[in-house]
Amino acid sequence: MAGANLIVLIAISYGAMTVSDSENNTYDDAISIEINGAFPLTLYYCASPVVSSSMTFTVKGNQCALGVAGFSGVATSPVDQTNSNNAGYVSSFSTSLTPLHANELVIAGAGATTANTTTTYPVLSGAMTSLIEVASTANTEALSVGYAIQTSAAEETATWAVNSSRTSGGVMASFLAKSAGGVPNSLMMMGAGT
Repeated sequence: MAGANLIVLIAISYGAMTVSDSENNTYDDAISIEINGAFPLTLYYCASPVVSSSMTFTVKGNQCALGVAGFSGVATSPVDQTNSNNAGYVSSFSTSLTPLHANELVIAGAGATTANTTTTYPVLSGAMTSLIEVASTANTEALSVGYAIQTSAAEETATWAVNSSRTSGGVMASFLAKSAGGVPNSLMMMGAGT
């Protein structure tokens, strides 16, 4: 994660959850929804974090899944726009937003409940790049994360195919580039864990 000036965590749990890392950074909620009234899906971020090449990330809760990504070239007060979709029992859904400025980083995540059964992760389609896919088990919710780096301020849409027998939802946020015309285009690390 060395060199990242923004860390984004997207997590889903059955009930309350907390996130942390081995460098003791503090994470803020950019946006959060409760899928089916009991499964929080939250997009957390830490601007200007303390980073290392060996840092680890933790989500504590019940049946958790966690996706992590680090970026450089992002503003120190980075959150621009957010949106969510508490989709329910559907076979596909979309979440979209329009950043206010060019060169923004857009991150989207989708979660699906498991009802203690194995189900596939939400499958991302469209222009966003898929980063992380966590298939559920009997002890883990399903999670998928994607991103895009825009060159102009235009609507960005994440469309997800999901198992219609499980409730699902999505969260999305855009992050400002550095004011000196920097583009947040250096993906420093990507990974997933449960």
